[in-house]
Amino acid sequence: MGAVATGLLRSELEAGVPLSFADIYNVLPLGISPDSSQALPVGYPLISTYLDPADVKKVCALQLVVQTNLASPDFYLNLSGLRYTLKATESYVYFKYATAAGVLQVTGQKAAAGSTPALQALGALSSLATDGGAALLAAYGAHDNPYVIAMVELNDVNPVGGQIADNLGALGEVAAAAAADRTGGTTLLSALIVSKAVAAIDTLAGFAPDDGANLGMTTDLSDTARVRVAVDLFAVLLLGAVQAQFGAAIAPYKSAIGPDVLSGDDIASILENRIDAAPGSDGVQELKEWMALLAYVRSGLGGAITSAYLSTSNFAQFGSFGAAVRTRNASYPVGNIGQLLGTLGGLQSAQ
Repeated sequence: MGAVATGLLRSELEAGVPLSFADIYNVLPLGISPDSSQALPVGYPLISTYLDPADVKKVCALQLVVQTNLASPDFYLNLSGLRYTLKATESYVYFKYATAAGVLQVTGQKAAAGSTPALQALGALSSLATDGGAALLAAYGAHDNPYVIAMVELNDVNPVGGQIADNLGALGEVAAAAAADRTGGTTLLSALIVSKAVAAIDTLAGFAPDDGANLGMTTDLSDTARVRVAVDLFAVLLLGAVQAQFGAAIAPYKSAIGPDVLSGDDIASILENRIDAAPGSDGVQELKEWMALLAYVRSGLGGAITSAYLSTSNFAQFGSFGAAVRTRNASYPVGNIGQLLGTLGGLQSAQ
């Protein structure tokens, strides 16, 4: 399994045209080795590490959180060699909480800008803990306040009875967490959203090691055996920040068994897990991110990106993406994400 954050990707590669070294290098030019003895110091070295299956699910959950615009797109992890599926019920619940968080954020922004309907919606929300949602439901019955409608309906269309009760419960949890974060400097809301995302992740499966395009069959991963992952040095160092912001502790182990964990407090230990570009030679020749991409495009793809990798920044066009993108992301929740962004887009354009 490999992973690289979108924030490290500095350029795009056109499909179906010859590519130069500069084209490849410009995609992943960042970083420098802390090892001054390296003949090629430029570029982040790739690190071999191992994750417990439960932590792999956390990585997938964080990807889901970024897909729903609840974290910076720079943190979106582009995964290779791995496919995960979503649980239907838990995914539905996740999008309920994600929608609540997004709706409250936009409503707060609109209220701060002077929107009367947004201020009225926040006023009705403020009594949710004491009136059980009576004020919100009364305003909802008038059908004239888009912010109230979004708060009550969340990710449901024309909800009734128990759905509305569940929506108000989720809305109350999200609002309480957000309020605690504002007053106490905590990250309770992020942790709440991530916990729902983790619960939504179902099965994990791996593509064959020689299936670089991830187009073939997958094998379900064991619930106990650690998964080997290739990441850059920067990603290993950022895991502490992930725990601080999202409350998701992910332990990058040094080996398939044993308790030793890679830590930013011990760079020398991390460097012991560098992937060697020239095994068998004296010392370690670091395999850089850009070197790995160059090798694959040159030897695996013949110097040009094929249509299997076609994609755009518009998720709504997912159905027309290349097979390598769609196969790897077979459970991509296009409909749920579209509904969430549609709801938020409607509020952004409201008065």
